[in-house]
Amino acid sequence: MTSSIEQNSLNGRDLRIKLFDLMKSKGIVDNVKTHLRGRLINELRGGVDDQIKFSSSITQPTLLIRALNALIIDYFQGQRYDYTTSVFIPEANINDYRTMSDEEILRLLNISTESSFYKKIKSNSETNGHTSLLISMLTCISSWLPGSPQNNSTQTSNDLWTGSIAGSTLDEKLNNLDAMYTNRRDDLTSMHNLSTEEKLLLFQKNIELRTKESLKQQMDQFRENETKKIRDEERLKCQMELQTLRKELETLYRSKQDTLNEKEMRIGDRFKAELENERRELYAQRQTFLEELKTMKMRETENQRNLELRER
Repeated sequence: MTSSIEQNSLNGRDLRIKLFDLMKSKGIVDNVKTHLRGRLINELRGGVDDQIKFSSSITQPTLLIRALNALIIDYFQGQRYDYTTSVFIPEANINDYRTMSDEEILRLLNISTESSFYKKIKSNSETNGHTSLLISMLTCISSWLPGSPQNNSTQTSNDLWTGSIAGSTLDEKLNNLDAMYTNRRDDLTSMHNLSTEEKLLLFQKNIELRTKESLKQQMDQFRENETKKIRDEERLKCQMELQTLRKELETLYRSKQDTLNEKEMRIGDRFKAELENERRELYAQRQTFLEELKTMKMRETENQRNLELRER
């Protein structure tokens, strides 16, 4: 009876936990928190509160909105606006997808890693101790605006974002564009002037070069694999030889140890036997000496008795 009651209580607790997780995943908990905050504000303003509105389906925001939310959250966390962050996250409904990283945001905005704007952002972030990406972007944009003391020459938006045109001033970029166009035109002209046979030869030469490069890569890979295989085989062979040598040495040392133990036992037994023999000889000599001493005393007593008889 008691076990059934405990099982029911456990089931009830598990049910409450699952129900809370389900409500949190559906956004009901965040909607209730948002509604309570809005109701508190309306009460303070003297307004009329509305009923709680639950969305039947949670729509995912666009990539641009996600990037903007990620920038704002990064700024709030950098400024330690913990309460504002805790309010903004549920109201912005960003609990159902992960926050975007700085690299993803810059990639979404089509900012190339080769552009001076990207390098400026990274340099500013490292200089100012890894501040938020939003502050770094605003700082860089303000430095690129006309009339900024950090910008003394005219810049193009193409270099600001993508960095596809080399150079810093407009004249240099125009010259680079002219050079690129001239080189491209010369290449096309030379290809157009070539005959069909020359084009085939050029095409064959390119194929041969690619084939040689591919064969070289394959040979390098094959050589590397074979070298690794031989190295592994030699390592395994050395390990086997070391293991065999170790076993032989252990067998040799064990046999020598057994021989020494047997020799030690024989020497010990011989020493014990000799010690026992010496003890027996000493005991026999002691008994003989005692008998001789007893005989001498008896003679001495008899001699004294004879002497006394003579004196009488």
